[in-house]
Amino acid sequence: MREAWGLPLQIGSIPATDATGDPKSVYFILPSTHVKRDVSFRGTYDLFFAALGPDADGTLEPEYYHSMMHLKRKMVTCPLQQPHFNFDGNTWTVGGLVNILLTGGTYLEGLVIGKPENASAEAGLHADSNVRAGDFVVPCYADGLLVGRIVSPHWLTNFAARISWCPVADRSSVVEALEPAPYDGPRVEPTNGVAETLPMGGITGMDAKGNKWLRLAICPFTEDCTVRQGNSTSTGTVAFAYPGWRYRDKASRHAVRYIGVSPAGSCSDDILRLIQDDLREGTTVGWMGEDPDGAKVRIFVDVSFVVGDYVQVAKSSHMRGVCADAPCPLCAYRKQKEAGSQYAGVGDCTDASLARTTARTLSVLSALSVLDKED
Repeated sequence: MREAWGLPLQIGSIPATDATGDPKSVYFILPSTHVKRDVSFRGTYDLFFAALGPDADGTLEPEYYHSMMHLKRKMVTCPLQQPHFNFDGNTWTVGGLVNILLTGGTYLEGLVIGKPENASAEAGLHADSNVRAGDFVVPCYADGLLVGRIVSPHWLTNFAARISWCPVADRSSVVEALEPAPYDGPRVEPTNGVAETLPMGGITGMDAKGNKWLRLAICPFTEDCTVRQGNSTSTGTVAFAYPGWRYRDKASRHAVRYIGVSPAGSCSDDILRLIQDDLREGTTVGWMGEDPDGAKVRIFVDVSFVVGDYVQVAKSSHMRGVCADAPCPLCAYRKQKEAGSQYAGVGDCTDASLARTTARTLSVLSALSVLDKED
């Protein structure tokens, strides 16, 4: 019966995290198997396009294909690698122009905006420095040469100017106002990062050879849980859903596509590793399948994002975990037993020692360690 009606199962081996240390064999279903099946049946094929049609529910959250996560992925996930950024109440463009009004009336006009960044640890943390580690810095150019930087402090904000101008060869000044300057010339695009490649006009089309293609978004999610209260036995689930479906279609257990189950003493991330070659093929050359009419179609998959429950996210990100009696890993380190708010309980910064931090904060801490050695 399984061979006749079930989806093909793959078998793989994943390492154990428990005391036995023996590898564990698991069965799993490749994402390509699910996707090609859903494309081949009319009932599920049409769901990929419903959110783009008149039946989409506009009163709900904007459907995925209309969201910035799809339309401007890099702007959402990597804002410092984008040609646009928000600062001081305005949206700025790398390669655009800015006018700067300084205290005392000095007016700098038509400076070219460079790629913003956070100052590295090399900037140091000396209070009298113009730029310190972690500060938000926007370089500005004139005639192709760096003339100065717009700086917004990351720390000592009570003592430093909210925004300052730090010229290359002079003392810093307080910025009174920043205003975008009209500019119709070519934009200077940033050189780092990966360009947007999603076809914004839709999710289907024809290539130069007349072959049909589809680009479908999937969202893997992982879950780890304790099977019985008080028992150390645990299990995990790896599955995925289609964020591009309408809310009414994807808010159902029937919209879940199961990949596999991680047995006790293992991590669901290892299930994801078993399917990474399949996903790599789907995101690059695509999977060949057939639509409901029997026409050949190349299916590209967009792995939009990954979702997980608290337990699995703690494992995947190597951050401090969370227990059922303390829902936030940072707001409440240990739940107190008396009545009232359970947040901001007893504990100190050492309890967050396993929390992963940002590169910006890491630069500040690195600079601080150097400063301690100097003192």
